[in-house]
Amino acid sequence: MNWVEELPPDLLNAAYRYGEEAAWDRAAGLRVIDDLSSRGGKVVGVEIWLPSSSAPTIPSRFFYGWTEPKLSRDYGGNYLEANKLARHYIMTFSWDPSDTAVLKLAPYFNLTVI
Repeated sequence: MNWVEELPPDLLNAAYRYGEEAAWDRAAGLRVIDDLSSRGGKVVGVEIWLPSSSAPTIPSRFFYGWTEPKLSRDYGGNYLEANKLARHYIMTFSWDPSDTAVLKLAPYFNLTVI
């Protein structure tokens, strides 16, 4: 089963869905990480999406995303520490000031979870 389907109904309803993937606004994304932490899920990546009617737009002028630092060496490790870092990325995320095409748009956060 897809980990997204295991989330509480309010977080499922808050998601912008594309296929089996999902992304959330900042507040809901933080709540998703809290839920995952309570169940032992580990966030190993965060990608920024812009919702649209057909498929997510991935801002491409700059790379916007986060990868758990130890991912390339170790899929194990402390899920709470990885989730803390993912939370920090989401909480402090801001567009690059020179990326004027997206400055006024709300980012959605797509999570990669193991």
